[in-house]
Amino acid sequence: MTTPSGAPAGRTNFLAFASLVVSVISLFLNPFVVISIVGAVLGYFGLRQSRVTGAGRILSLVGLWLGVASAVVTLVLIFVLPTT
Repeated sequence: MTTPSGAPAGRTNFLAFASLVVSVISLFLNPFVVISIVGAVLGYFGLRQSRVTGAGRILSLVGLWLGVASAVVTLVLIFVLPTT
């Protein structure tokens, strides 16, 4: 049985969910770039897993892009703004 979105019923993509949670946390813990990178990496692997299982593609993409954006903003705040 499948859900209307096309994903099998009861299947979840833990990596996609973890990516989203870690990336959102990284927005609040901005000085720690490592957390942003972990969120982006989890999003990448969640996206690869979603190609196989068909579940969690959107969560993976959002987690991936939030992690990348948070890392970029953090690096700009650390290296670029203090020199101006």
